[in-house]
Order: sequence, then structure tokens, then C-alpha cells
Amino acid sequence: MPRARTSILIGVAALLATGPILRALEPDPAAPPVPPSPPAESAPRTDPPAAEVPPPAPPASPLGREVVIYLKDGRIFTGTLLQQSPEQFVLRIAGISTTFAANTVERYKILPTNFERYQEMRRQIDDTDAPGIVQLVEWLIARSELDLARAEINALRTRFPNNAQVQRTQAQVNRLIDLRDKAARPDASKPPETPAAPAPPLAPAAAIVPLLGADQLNLMKVYEVDLSRPPQMSIAKDVLQALIDKYAGHPLIPATREGRDAILRRSPAEALDLMFRLRAREFYPQVRVIDMPESLRRFRDDVHKPILMNFCATTACHGGAEAGRLAFATSKPNSDATVLTNLYILERFRTADDKPLIDWETPERSVFLQLAMARDSAAMRHPVVMRGSPGAASDAWKPLFRSSADRRFQSAEAWIRAMFKPRPDYAFDYQPFRSLTPPKSGPDPAGR
Repeated sequence: MPRARTSILIGVAALLATGPILRALEPDPAAPPVPPSPPAESAPRTDPPAAEVPPPAPPASPLGREVVIYLKDGRIFTGTLLQQSPEQFVLRIAGISTTFAANTVERYKILPTNFERYQEMRRQIDDTDAPGIVQLVEWLIARSELDLARAEINALRTRFPNNAQVQRTQAQVNRLIDLRDKAARPDASKPPETPAAPAPPLAPAAAIVPLLGADQLNLMKVYEVDLSRPPQMSIAKDVLQALIDKYAGHPLIPATREGRDAILRRSPAEALDLMFRLRAREFYPQVRVIDMPESLRRFRDDVHKPILMNFCATTACHGGAEAGRLAFATSKPNSDATVLTNLYILERFRTADDKPLIDWETPERSVFLQLAMARDSAAMRHPVVMRGSPGAASDAWKPLFRSSADRRFQSAEAWIRAMFKPRPDYAFDYQPFRSLTPPKSGPDPAGR
């Protein structure tokens, strides 16, 4: 059965949404008090117990919180708010105190606390996902949230007592807590020490992006099989027998015993061709695709590795904890799970104006390709991304493609054209790191 094909490349999404005005950090006197929630009924405790997370102390003021500050000249900075007055704002950016005159600031907004971000990420991770929880613990360690890290890793060790990675991470957390507590205890035998210079800022941790499951990955492969160049596959004889029984009477199913027995002797590619022609989608999940189909191999080799991993999904962009609504998986970047999860995210993501990143009909006009192109050649220009201290800030974004004649652009466009068309609706039960679609109403908090 001939199958039309199309493809995808990668795009970088837009900037953060507009923040509140300067007075947004002050309490809203018109806001009604929130009534206390009724006490929840006690439920029987499961064994093993989930992590008992220590509640954070409510912040007394915005000082010490991470904020995004928007200057009137268009520059944007992110840092920890150290001081706020009618005359100036002082932020700690990359370990350096940086002062902004208040009359140069257009607006700013407070970012969620570490605890709020932790809660959001934790909701996305199943209690049985040991690698995912370990990654979350590493994120907490990077932000010195050691008590939260200890609660999570201790609960995980109870569930997976023999997991070597869990054991190593628990030992690391315990060592860090011991060092912290020891440093907090005064030693009368030693003279006061000169305060050490601030430690360099830690690199942003990777976003906690859930991966698709094995059955979901396999189904994506089934839809992309090119029967003229089939990958290695297997289909059990009982699956073919069930197919014959269900579609008995269809013109493609022989009426004779000999003809039906011949179907059972078909190669996996010939059997899958019969399924495609019968449109027997309920049997697709029972086909085991071992190798990558050609279109997915193109995505992995021509798009995922050189463009997504090396350009779009770095920790400073859509692979970091501050990735915004568009966040890609970065752990084990060569694994089928990471490659195909990122393909699924690319395909399902919608921009703030509800546009897809990939234009399957006209691949060269795809949003994610245009946003990676030099601004003077792009149909959709990537926004400015300012980095650095005042007076020395510059646009950190660099184009990946100079024009549509770039070899990498053409490889990505060819991959889009190679994908199966029309695109299937997988109907996966997948909970992304953040919503892949923009809010129905109101501003998009991720600005993407």
C-alpha cells in the first residue's frame, strides 16, 4: 500500500510571558482571604510509604526569591532579588550583585519557589520510576534543597533497596547533609574564618520530562514502517490467526483453508502489509518493531542529535529546568525512548497562537525550522535572548541555519517529507513536563 510521507525539524519557542508590574510583589489588599481547607480523612498508609516532604516556611517577603526583570530597553535578566527600594533593584546574577535603577525597570515577576517547582515536577513522576526520582533528587541537590532530597531518596530506597543508583544517591545526600550540619555547628577551638568567596553557580538541572512507555514507542515505529524497506520485525502466529478470524469474510482474507494457512507463513512485512490494507489498527500494537524505521532513523541522525540535542535542548534553553512550556528530554539522548519522546513533543506542541511546530504540507515553512534560521532570512524571527550584566549584556541566541540552502536545513526538511502521511492520532495517555498546548484563556505563563 503506497503511503504518503512528510516530516519535522526543530524549533525554539518564544520568550517568557509578561510579568506583573512593579507593584505586583506587594500583597493585594482586595484579595479575599482563602478559607482553610477541611481536614482530610485519614487513609490507610500504603507500604512502602511515599516520601514525607517537609513543608516549606512561607516566604516573609520577595527578597531571596528568583525573579525575572524586564528593562525598558528590552533587555531581560534573571536572578535572586537581594534588595528592592523606590530607587533601585539589586539582583544576584551568576554570583555577582547587579544593581538596576528603578526608573529603568519596566516590570518584573517572581518565579515559582523551588518547592513549587519541585511539587509540579514530582506530580509528573510515578512512585515506581526510580531513574526519574533520582533525577529529581539531583535537581534538589543542585538547589541545596537537601531536606526534600533526603525525604525523596529515603522513600525511594525503601521501595528499591537493591538499586545501586539509588544507594549511591542516598549516600551522596547523606554526606551533603552531614557537611551542612557540621558547618552549622560552631567550633570554639578554631578562630573565626574569613568568609569564602561565593561558589560558582551550578549548571541548570535538566527538566524532568517523562518518557513514553515501551508500547507507545513501538506503536510509533509501526506507523512509520516503510514496506519497501522494512526494518526487522516480528508478529506472533496467534496474532495472525486472530486477525484472520476477526476479518473472515473480507475480500483480503482467503475463504479456503490453504489460503489462510498461507497467511500464517507470510513474512512480518507481508503480514503488516495485510494489516495496513485491512486498516486493522487494533492489531498494530501486537507487531514488534525491533529496528528503527527509515523515517525515524532520519529523525534520530539528522534532526535529534545535531539540532535538538546540540542546539535546542541545551541546559540554557529547552533542556534546562527553566525550559518553559517547551521542554525536551535530555537523559540518555541516544535511547529510543528519548528520541521518540522528543519527536512526540515536537509533533504535539502548539505555540501561544496555537500553531504547530511542524508544517507537514509545506515543511520549509515549519515554525521550528524558521525559528532556528538567521533572523534576516526567517519568515518567523526568533526573539532576542539577553544574557549578561547591565552594560555588558548581549543577545545570546545564535542561528543554526543561515538560510534554507543550509545542508542541515535541507536534511531536516527531507526528514519531514519522509514521515508517514496523514499523521496518525496515537491517542497516548501521556502527561508532559508542562502542557503542550497554550492556555484556553489568559496569558501563557510560559510565554511559549
